[in-house]
Amino acid sequence: MRRIPYTKRFSYAAPDIGGQLIFCVISNYLLYFYNRRIRHRSSHGRNRSAGGAMHAIDAPVWGIILDKTNSRWGKSRPWFLWLSVPYATFGALTFLTPNLGSGAKALYSAATYIVCGILYTGINTPVTSILSAATPNPGERVMLTTYRMIGSKVGGVIGRISGTYSSPVVPIQRDSHMSCILRASKGASHADYYDLRYAWKIGEKSVIETFEDMDDYFFRFGGHSHHAWEYQGYIEYFARCLARGETPKPDVAEGIGTVALMQAMDEAAASGKAVRVAEILERYGLGDLAP
Repeated sequence: MRRIPYTKRFSYAAPDIGGQLIFCVISNYLLYFYNRRIRHRSSHGRNRSAGGAMHAIDAPVWGIILDKTNSRWGKSRPWFLWLSVPYATFGALTFLTPNLGSGAKALYSAATYIVCGILYTGINTPVTSILSAATPNPGERVMLTTYRMIGSKVGGVIGRISGTYSSPVVPIQRDSHMSCILRASKGASHADYYDLRYAWKIGEKSVIETFEDMDDYFFRFGGHSHHAWEYQGYIEYFARCLARGETPKPDVAEGIGTVALMQAMDEAAASGKAVRVAEILERYGLGDLAP
């Protein structure tokens, strides 16, 4: 069976590179922008919540639209062309501050953010749906998906670097195997997990806190792994629950519920039909544990 040439593989990755270039900048810089330019500290949280709710609706809607599309280019391909310019336009409009009142600015920021997310879904949905038409070879489909994921990561890295250099910086760059960086409008923090260091900066003030003297305490299980501290933390949580006479979570009921969920997923995959967790629990006389 004929292999897909490299030019088409890279072309299949291109939409994710471009999409991530815009969306990662929005994700990294928008909170800082809202607070400094629009001066609505709650806008970002509200917009993200509204965008998440809209995404639960727009993805299936886009699927219906694609299914009903009939053009000389097929069902999926025309949407790459039709939505690319609107997506780039709303990506730019998201970072404009029109001369409006406070409430109008909040509505403007919500509208541009949500529309940008809808258009992003509109571009990504046909990228996924066109895969079955691109080749009947399962191996080639996996290869195309791999190129697409690589393109997404490349665009994401570039976008995050762009957003990072536009945001408040943390203290001196840290060198750690595992770090977590949080950025906000007035400052940032940087936690080095394995090294038990925490650096934070607010305005011109920066501090580096260290807990390296507690290394033997937190990492006494399994060496310096990302689960070691979790073990110690759960031991402490378990001990506190016993001291208070409380039942630690997850308890037996949650464990049984998890097993029932996995069984329902397995049966649904085999039958192609939805299987309710409650049905699994009732089958074994455990209906009272159903959520």
